[in-house]
Amino acid sequence: MLVAAKDGGFEPPAQLLERTLKRLEDDLLAGGNAHYDYDYSEHLRLAEMMQAGYVLARQKRAPLGTLRALYDNERSKLIAPLPLVHLGVALQLMGDTERGSKAIEEAFTREFKRPAWIGNYGTDLRRWR
Repeated sequence: MLVAAKDGGFEPPAQLLERTLKRLEDDLLAGGNAHYDYDYSEHLRLAEMMQAGYVLARQKRAPLGTLRALYDNERSKLIAPLPLVHLGVALQLMGDTERGSKAIEEAFTREFKRPAWIGNYGTDLRRWR
């Protein structure tokens, strides 16, 4: 949200933005956060990591090796397409246009077996997450 606000012309405190981005980097490099008491916890962990990668890539701070590892090794575990779009855009922003384009294409063409509820908002818009 801070990155979006900055892109929209609001200048968040520099220290707050830096601490936020550092936390996202640390979480992404550490393998994400566990969602212990949730069904589909692996999907939620990966979705969080892929969104963090997208936010960091918008600032040119996403670790490309980690993004590539998510694409190469983890994308098959997703049960909804939106995290794959986040990952694809992040890969493109960080210079891996081939994997990025493939991830986005897969998000729109792969048949996902998304259950009715996976621990996030249940609106039609959020069903993509």
